[in-house]
Amino acid sequence: MLLPQACISPCPASLQSEPIIESRFPPMEASGIAFISWYKEERRLIPSDRRFEWFINFTAGSGSLRIPRVQAQDAGVYTCEVGNNPYNFKGNGTKLEVHG
Repeated sequence: MLLPQACISPCPASLQSEPIIESRFPPMEASGIAFISWYKEERRLIPSDRRFEWFINFTAGSGSLRIPRVQAQDAGVYTCEVGNNPYNFKGNGTKLEVHG
């Protein structure tokens, strides 16, 4: 089962810090997975969005989302989804709290 697990939630961060939200899943070959996606409040994040940095290691079973220079509007629940159609699994989410 490819169920991502949320890191410690809530995840506190101060303005301009660089929080990293992590997801864990069973290790696998990169070719054995079709996708990994991140969501904020159910809105899919785009990997090319320069406000976020994605790191994925399929063989280690981990993915992370780094938010450089976090802002107040970055607060919310972030969720990771992994899978290959039709089998997709979404984690419980991590609540990012931004304090400033």
